[in-house]
Amino acid sequence: MPETIERPSSGAAGAFLRIYWMLLGPIVVVVGAMIVARSDGFSWRDVLPWAAGVFLVVARYVDVTRYGGTTADGEPATTDHAKRFAAMAAAITVGAWLSAHAIRLAFTP
Repeated sequence: MPETIERPSSGAAGAFLRIYWMLLGPIVVVVGAMIVARSDGFSWRDVLPWAAGVFLVVARYVDVTRYGGTTADGEPATTDHAKRFAAMAAAITVGAWLSAHAIRLAFTP
C-alpha cells in the first residue's frame, strides 16, 4: 500500500492568505487602477494599486514561508516560486497603473 504524506493544516490564516493572493489581491489591483483612471491626475489615489500589489506579494511570501503554500499542482512552493510571483505581480501592477493613466489621458478633454 502506498504511503501518504499528510501536511499539517494551515488554518484560517493560511486559507485567507491563499484566497487573497489568488483572487482578492488581483481584483483589488484592478479596482485600484480603475479608480486611478477615473481621477483628475496624479493624486493620493495612485497609491491604491501599488499598495494592493505590495500586499499581494507579501501575502504570497508569508503563505510560502509560514503556512506551507503550494503550487497549482499541489507541490510544496519554495521561495523561488514566491520570487517569480513577485516579479509577475510587480509587472502586472505597473502595467495596470500605466494603463489607468493612459486611459485617463486618452479620455480627458
